[in-house]
Amino acid sequence: MTDTTIQLRNDLDAPLVDAEFIGMKHKAAFVIATAVLNAEAQLPEKVETDADLDRLAKHVKDARSAKSGLEAARTTEKKRFDEAGKEVQALFTPRQNKLDATSAVALGRINAHNRIVEEKRRAEAAEAARVERIEADRRAAAAAAVESQGLNDVAETIMDSALDSQAVAEKLDRVSTGSAADLVRTTTSFGTVTSATKLTFEVMDSTALRATLGALGDHFGAVEIDKAIRSYVAANKKIGATATTIKPIPGVRFYEDRSAQVR
Repeated sequence: MTDTTIQLRNDLDAPLVDAEFIGMKHKAAFVIATAVLNAEAQLPEKVETDADLDRLAKHVKDARSAKSGLEAARTTEKKRFDEAGKEVQALFTPRQNKLDATSAVALGRINAHNRIVEEKRRAEAAEAARVERIEADRRAAAAAAVESQGLNDVAETIMDSALDSQAVAEKLDRVSTGSAADLVRTTTSFGTVTSATKLTFEVMDSTALRATLGALGDHFGAVEIDKAIRSYVAANKKIGATATTIKPIPGVRFYEDRSAQVR
């Protein structure tokens, strides 16, 4: 079915399920189930004789049989809805997946751009901080020289400017080591483009990793180990750990993964 041949058919007044028709169609299964349910009131409260035990055991078997009958009827009736659901999924899901894929293409290109911008702005901030620090040292030396000549007021003024330069340098240091999100955030006509940082991991040496588990190492599958490491990473993220501060695990590389976002 193509886009041009899709016909929308929908009767809002027609019920999806005709309960009365289904009840008549599977009348035997419903009658048996009702009979078993009603029989509970006649069951012995406790086992006093072999006959009591027989009646209770029979009731268990009857209930199971009645349930199986209802399940067979349910499966029969639900089959057409399952098939209809598959048709609906086939109509929407492939297109949704293609939209996700084309979005991923654009995000990948934005991510590459963000990395370039991030590196450039970090380098610029680091260089500007270096220059400000040199200027701060130069002014501090000048202040000391002027003070040695007894010009204390002038020296104080020069020293204040040296401290200002030092403060600027420290601010630039924070920028150069700041988050990727702050460094690359850009406002466009269609939203804000930024970069999200996620602490993640990669198993580099499974043998070294399993060795940390001792005798249990060979009894854990890759899925269980992966799940455990993910839990470890999640717990560390909650306390603000980064790839450089998280406690290392032999055979595992922790790193910050960056992904572009458009909000």
